[in-house]
Amino acid sequence: HGDVTFERCAVEYKWTFEPVVVGYEEGLTVRGFGRVALFLPAKILEKNELSEAYDAMYTITLTAKDETGMIGSSALSVGVNLGAQCEGTKCFAVKPVDPAIDEGSAMDTAFRLTCEGWLDQHMPLQYEFRVKVYLQTCQGEDCRIETVDSTLGGRQMGKSKVTTLPPGNPENDHRLEIQAIVYDALGATQVREVIVKSVFVPNVPILIEKA
Repeated sequence: HGDVTFERCAVEYKWTFEPVVVGYEEGLTVRGFGRVALFLPAKILEKNELSEAYDAMYTITLTAKDETGMIGSSALSVGVNLGAQCEGTKCFAVKPVDPAIDEGSAMDTAFRLTCEGWLDQHMPLQYEFRVKVYLQTCQGEDCRIETVDSTLGGRQMGKSKVTTLPPGNPENDHRLEIQAIVYDALGATQVREVIVKSVFVPNVPILIEKA
């Protein structure tokens, strides 16, 4: 009774999670009326203790209290698609096709990029390989290295790919960062990274042939 004001109509809302979400302020309380929403960034869930589990489930409880002190609550259980999982050193490996060498020449040596041991309940899986391309730009005598992410052919069903690689970072012992992105059937992704050495060797006939 009385004037309709925010203070009279507002309801106190409180969200809680089971299990507890690491990085989220447990028991966050807000006041409002009408539609009240909770936004939980995906990055918080990725850091949670369930990040290594399959079929991860959360129970979200919303408790509401009006100005008279009456309390109501509702709970909802939801699943989180964490993407494919893999353990061990074979999850992503990059090696020259020639077993006699450990590093290669840029745009010349053939490397095999391989993903093994990935499992997920949402099949089939797709794989994409990306690489950081290092570009040197100069203005007069002022030169610097810039990086651009580049895909090595887009998504594919196959777990491996044979390709040559661009030069590594000349300012960091020619190291080259290569990523494998694993997609499940619902679009969730997991990323692994490997660093190899790819040295630029000026060889005009080989460069012309590759071009």
